[in-house]
Amino acid sequence: MMITIHLSDGRKITKDTAKIIPYDPIAEPFRLKKVAEGCITVNVHHIVDMRPAEEDEINHARIHGW
Repeated sequence: MMITIHLSDGRKITKDTAKIIPYDPIAEPFRLKKVAEGCITVNVHHIVDMRPAEEDEINHARIHGW
């Protein structure tokens, strides 16, 4: 399932849920950030909105790789 995440700094990420890694620095303060090739690590404290992606967002993500 493709989702769109709006971040507090105005950025928007549209990606498959399997390619997004949520990271909570308060719950995991001593663990290094999770990193995986082809995935995006997102600080959960910066997420403003998360919803299923619309068709135009999915097409944009396919063109630009996000």
